[in-house]
Amino acid sequence: MIFASANQITKQILDGNATEETINMVLERIAPLSYFELLEIAIFLSEKDEYSKKALSLLPTIPYVSLVSYTERREANAKVLEFLTYTAINDSKSDLIERIIKNPNTPLSALLLIAENGASQDLEILISTQVKLIAFPELIEGAKRNKELTPFLSAKLREIEEEFFIKAEKEEKIEEKLASAPEPESLVEDELNPEILPSDFVEILEPEEKTAVPKEKYATWYRISKMIVSEKIKLAILGDRNERSILIRDPNKIVALSVLENPRITKSEIESIARMRNVSDEVLKKIGTAREWVKNYQIACALAKNPKTPVHVSLPLLNRLLPKDLRDASISKDLPEVIKKTAKRLLDEKT
Repeated sequence: MIFASANQITKQILDGNATEETINMVLERIAPLSYFELLEIAIFLSEKDEYSKKALSLLPTIPYVSLVSYTERREANAKVLEFLTYTAINDSKSDLIERIIKNPNTPLSALLLIAENGASQDLEILISTQVKLIAFPELIEGAKRNKELTPFLSAKLREIEEEFFIKAEKEEKIEEKLASAPEPESLVEDELNPEILPSDFVEILEPEEKTAVPKEKYATWYRISKMIVSEKIKLAILGDRNERSILIRDPNKIVALSVLENPRITKSEIESIARMRNVSDEVLKKIGTAREWVKNYQIACALAKNPKTPVHVSLPLLNRLLPKDLRDASISKDLPEVIKKTAKRLLDEKT
């Protein structure tokens, strides 16, 4: 169980190493804790019979604005988000529910709770986050059971089913697409020569990857290539780093964007993606408009210096660049003229 806090008192309690005295200090509000830490501890201790009553009594002392802010944290804990889902539905807090729906760490059980019991405005938000319904079709069935489902939202659900599940049977035959691709099991070497591999696979590789391709990477691509769109989206949300590295470059933008919804994606991966020139500009746009990512200098710099990044995204980021990076951008042969000129002007102002 990974909680958002790094506070030593919180960690001791969550690891089961805290003394009775420490726990009582928290329950009596003597220990110096933030509202986020208090929230995590309260929900953790509420599961223990001897502390449950006192732990739950702490929750009303946490300001509502702190609960909302917590649900916006990408590192928010799934157990806490699920607990808050029950609270939000019972209290009809649609603003809280919206943030819970959009948080990548929200577990399927909480989303299903919203699908089955949320108000019509909650269902509208859930249905608008199309990728989660495609990845987990049980959410569609849950929403259908909800008495608050309107005819308009019901039609939206039918559209998703038609597009991603019924039509899937009519998609191009995957066997034909892979007809000329060697099966991974038939390849002996651990590192493969790109010349013997399908062009569709080679196109997604970075330049440094094109000298010797790990067999494991090709095997992953081959397996993914056999999937229909809905299966790819589910894998994008749940898959490991190797699978994410392939799906982020999928020609289907919905699949590629779904990778960014994976709760396990790291900032180092986001930085690598921000440098890529063979990803959809929609992916770069989403990264560039996510405050939690662009506040990281390396990610902001990578986006600003990537010619694939939409100008309206990269232009504001130039203000944050250090002189060295502004100089690189101002003399780049690949960046748009407006980016180069702006970088040169900002460099002159800073030097």
